[in-house]
Amino acid sequence: MSFPRSLTSEERTLVKWMLEHGEPGADRYLAQLEEAVVISGCRCGCASINFQIGDKPAHYKPGLTVISDHAFQRGANGHFGVFVFTEEDMLSGLEVYGFDETPGPLPTVDELIPFKKDDENT
Repeated sequence: MSFPRSLTSEERTLVKWMLEHGEPGADRYLAQLEEAVVISGCRCGCASINFQIGDKPAHYKPGLTVISDHAFQRGANGHFGVFVFTEEDMLSGLEVYGFDETPGPLPTVDELIPFKKDDENT
């Protein structure tokens, strides 16, 4: 797939839902989502993508902020995660990852559950 490109309807639906169900204040990035274009994807074949907002150059500096973090499972042993992140207050991407294996296709919102951090389990 060539870049830059528009978000697919599945990508847009997932990121929108995650912004609406993320950390407090994550929904303020909904306006940026309307201007987002995909400028790159992961070379491993997973569904991770990086954004550029309108004609503003993308920021790829240390210090990303996760604003929505969820888990999903496929099959008995397929444990995965997905998060939306910002850099320097700009919506920057969607990361999809596996704990045990490389994730397949993009998850749907129906598959997502909030990712519990260790401090929330005590």
